[in-house]
Amino acid sequence: MFNCAYKYNLYFFILIFVLFSCAEDDSSTSSPSIDVYVTDQAFINAIKVANNLQDETYLNDRIEFDSELYFGAKRIKRIDFSDYSDKDSKTISIIPEEIGSLNALIEFNFSGNQIDSINSSICDLIDPEDALLEKENIDLSQNNLCDLSKVPSCLISEITFGSQSLDQNCSIAPDPDDYAFLTALSSQNSIDIQLITDKTVWANYFSEIDDIIVQKVQSLDLDNLNLSVLPNSIENLDSLKSLSISGNQLSELPYEISSLENLIFLDVSYNSLTELPSVIGSLSRLKELRVNNNFLTKLRSQIGDLQSLEILKAGFNQITSISSNLSSLTGLSIFWVYENNLSGLSDDLCPIVTSDVDINLSDNCFVSPCTTSSGPENIFTEDECMCSNNGDTYDQGSSICSDADGSPSPTTSNNWLDANFPSCFNFPTIDLTEQKDDCQ
Repeated sequence: MFNCAYKYNLYFFILIFVLFSCAEDDSSTSSPSIDVYVTDQAFINAIKVANNLQDETYLNDRIEFDSELYFGAKRIKRIDFSDYSDKDSKTISIIPEEIGSLNALIEFNFSGNQIDSINSSICDLIDPEDALLEKENIDLSQNNLCDLSKVPSCLISEITFGSQSLDQNCSIAPDPDDYAFLTALSSQNSIDIQLITDKTVWANYFSEIDDIIVQKVQSLDLDNLNLSVLPNSIENLDSLKSLSISGNQLSELPYEISSLENLIFLDVSYNSLTELPSVIGSLSRLKELRVNNNFLTKLRSQIGDLQSLEILKAGFNQITSISSNLSSLTGLSIFWVYENNLSGLSDDLCPIVTSDVDINLSDNCFVSPCTTSSGPENIFTEDECMCSNNGDTYDQGSSICSDADGSPSPTTSNNWLDANFPSCFNFPTIDLTEQKDDCQ
């Protein structure tokens, strides 16, 4: 009896041992849990927090991982968050900056959501030569991407902006023609469009046709961007009031600039212009024109057609003549043509010379009749020159001008410049002590 009981217990313990051994063998053959790569997991965590997503099962079903492991971890290969709406009716409105670290991503779809801006980090997945993500595999349609300044330059061409666009759900959108000019300016000068949109001021107009608010370009501050060309499509900027393109490499202005009928301010200083287009006179509302520091040789007659002009700055050029047609600019308050090569002026220009006008003609090539040549070293003082012009004698020691009888003579003269020089430009309008000494 004892032996039977002993054998029975022995068999029972052997059976239990075998069962446990089998169980251990089964666990050793099951697939171990594989972690998500740290940067990819950071993206998943960030998009959940940014959009308050609680339904993790729904979210995870929208993500496909690469079959190949990266340092033993899974990488995100595809994301399909199109028309995202989980059991809590949550949708996507924010794409976190962590998306820029998903460098195994080859396709993503965020269409049909509420996204109104995109972090520039996404360009890290597109711009590098070895990037896996191609633009044609990106879908951001049917969102709220209506503001150019909130879209990184690498994706601007992939999004259709504008009032006629069905691509985005916009109640306010850039005018398609104005947007086309900005993209052309960017592409023709190889400049990041973000630099341009950052310097663009928009004005809002309601479009009854499209029943939305349309943004039109009102001001462009494009100084020092190394621009070499202005696209002809500038003619479409019919709401543009201020254009500043100083400090660039422009050698000419397009003929189409004549269409900017609302332009009030134009600054093309510090470029390489040799002449202004003949259509410059079409800018009927222009109040201020800055063309200083170029290579202009004349102020052409069409400038005289700018009847609204109040400020004209044309210093540091190579101007040798000013058209008499500028005499019609009677509303000028500033007329600067210093540091040029002027040697004479027409009587016809006298209407612009009033006590209210700030005229600066210094450092040109004007010559007094009592000098042998132009230049400060050959210029007499004002009193001495006027005294000489009257045929009197000037004593430098006493600074007294005397007539032929030795009596003091007032140092007055109708014109102390050349006899043919317009008297309206007398000193101090033109100061001969401030003229160039290197004129030919």
